[in-house]
Amino acid sequence: MKATLKFLRTIQIAMIIAALLYLYLPEAVRVQPKAVPPIMYYCIAVMTMGVVVTIFIVRRRWTTPVENELSTDPENKEALLRLRKGYVLIYGMSEAAVLFGLQLRFIGFTRLQVIPFYITGGILLLYFFPRRLSETSLP
Repeated sequence: MKATLKFLRTIQIAMIIAALLYLYLPEAVRVQPKAVPPIMYYCIAVMTMGVVVTIFIVRRRWTTPVENELSTDPENKEALLRLRKGYVLIYGMSEAAVLFGLQLRFIGFTRLQVIPFYITGGILLLYFFPRRLSETSLP
């Protein structure tokens, strides 16, 4: 259990650091805003909303039942593997929201227009922090 939590926290921290680098990258390259059709922004925004909904579905249907199972048997190898898969999937989708913002920035949207994508991804990365399971976490 400790190894799995350490692995998940390492992945999470690496993705948070990557997200911070994605904030810096367009400024280092000096991307200039351009006239871009707003429909692109709306399409990416809808895709991001779909990713957020999918994250919560994965959390509810995959990760939460495994956490409940691990609260009674914390060394169940199969459940630990499923927990890892679920969190890595959640972190990957959270990072996708940040990458959508990076993509929009490179296409030509302003920093103010893409900040919501960075914030959404960052909040999701921080919200799904792996925690130590105990018997008191049962519903």
